[in-house]
Amino acid sequence: MFICDICNRTYHWQYLLKTSCCNATEREAINANDSWACPACINLNHNEKESCIHFQKREIVEVSWNPTWELEELQKHV
Repeated sequence: MFICDICNRTYHWQYLLKTSCCNATEREAINANDSWACPACINLNHNEKESCIHFQKREIVEVSWNPTWELEELQKHV
């Protein structure tokens, strides 16, 4: 999986090939590079990239496991 350094979207390599976003020769360059921008972010200007990075840092949400949809009988056995 390839993770965009701008928006944190993830892409499977086969998807990038199938949509012609990348080709087989670019895979080594992407792997060797420390940063990668996805097809949605590649053409953003510097200010747009900074805005997206700032937004995604605020977007992180802590999730805890406390299911409310389970029957009470099942929750007692957890």
